[in-house]
Amino acid sequence: MKLQRDVGRSCGECTACCKTFPVPEVGKLDSSLCHHCTLGKGCGIYPTRPEACRLYACMWLNRIGDDNLRP
Repeated sequence: MKLQRDVGRSCGECTACCKTFPVPEVGKLDSSLCHHCTLGKGCGIYPTRPEACRLYACMWLNRIGDDNLRP
């Protein structure tokens, strides 16, 4: 996993990472949708999300793609 870094972009209501990888700390053991995902609002536990979620940085957060390509 790539470490999130400050690139002037931040997570919002996108939920793509809620399905990307297992997060055993919250009982998510496969690539199914996380039960903390609130569609249209983002992660329901974002302020207290596990380290695996904190470390994940999607391509958009890594400034790959234009701003208008935000997921």
